Amino acid sequence: MKNKQGVNSAFILSSIANVKTFIGASALVCAMNSAVIGQEFYEIDFSPIASIEATAKVGQAEPAVAPAPAPEATVERVVQYRVHRSPVRNDSLAFHVVDKETDAELTIELPGLEGLSFNKVCRTAQGVKIACGSRARIQFVNMVARRDVTCKIATAPDQSVNVKSCELGGEDLGAWIVKNGIGRPTSDGLHATAVREARVAERGMWVDAETRSGMVLASQ
Repeated sequence: MKNKQGVNSAFILSSIANVKTFIGASALVCAMNSAVIGQEFYEIDFSPIASIEATAKVGQAEPAVAPAPAPEATVERVVQYRVHRSPVRNDSLAFHVVDKETDAELTIELPGLEGLSFNKVCRTAQGVKIACGSRARIQFVNMVARRDVTCKIATAPDQSVNVKSCELGGEDLGAWIVKNGIGRPTSDGLHATAVREARVAERGMWVDAETRSGMVLASQ
């Protein structure tokens, strides 16, 4: 009996060990399969999700971008001024004005013109010296001082003001200055008719023989 029981006990213990080994091996295989299955599950399962996310991003509306503001344009307008001081300096045709609507002050210098120096002395063809600079300045002051002028101005986006032209008593002020020899254009073609008239009549700077012959600038 003892031998039979001992054999049975050994068989039972051996069987249990074999079962444990089988179970351990099975568990390892299952773990490996789970890992593989898990890897395959990740690749198979999440690919559609990534595709869905990509599709969602493609279909998603981009945030609206505000268009760049258009550059501000230069504004041209006609302004009524009262001349209250002139000139700014002795060798300039600039003069001070006040806006009749806003009382804003502005210094106006007509574009494309150069004036006589106050100290300019002209010499006629006969050699007679004339203080044409001071004479022209007095004539200019008497013409514009304390009078109303209408000017076309252009205001840039930075609020700088560019004077295009001015009228005084219904006459173009630039043309009047040129016609009376108080100043002359800095470029050919501007106020050409007024230049010819002043030159023929020998008004202002055109009394000077050298100026009339075109050998020197009017401001010299």
